[in-house]
Amino acid sequence: MTRVAITDPCRYKSDFFRRNFYAGAAELVLAMLAADEVAVPDRERIRIAECTDWGQLVEWGIRAATANSIEDVLG
Repeated sequence: MTRVAITDPCRYKSDFFRRNFYAGAAELVLAMLAADEVAVPDRERIRIAECTDWGQLVEWGIRAATANSIEDVLG
């Protein structure tokens, strides 16, 4: 799948803002997976939660919308 070309909204923000913004985006990806009852092992949950790559988080979010497994999201 091709990476989504989206400008990082945290580009010129503080470290505090960026950490919390990315953490919120990761939580949204995990919440989408939980809503669809997709099992997320601890290792993959940590990988998502610690991600600070905006493009990657957006891509995972798009994949999570239709995922049947964690492999569908992380590839």
